[in-house]
Amino acid sequence: AFYLRIGRENVWDETCAVNFYRLDLADERGSRFVAQELVHLAATEPGHSLQRVQLDGCDFDVPLTWWSSVPKCGVMTCYFTRDAAVNHRVVESGCYASRTTNP
Repeated sequence: AFYLRIGRENVWDETCAVNFYRLDLADERGSRFVAQELVHLAATEPGHSLQRVQLDGCDFDVPLTWWSSVPKCGVMTCYFTRDAAVNHRVVESGCYASRTTNP
């Protein structure tokens, strides 16, 4: 109910992205936004951060085409992980690609 009222995209924070996700890609307002952000983070941060990805219950390798546009249908499940060094960097400085420090 909370996500429906506020909107998942308004409470999601990339610095706290490490989690398990079940994302309905038809939900453009929330889940699809989060999926797109996870794909971008996975592409910019070192390591293999998208783990055990499934699309509609089948094992799935996220294709490069998702960088520009995540599909508008299906249910994606995955774990987003970071190794300790990357996690420390993100906590200290924000998004991995960012060069600025959190206030």
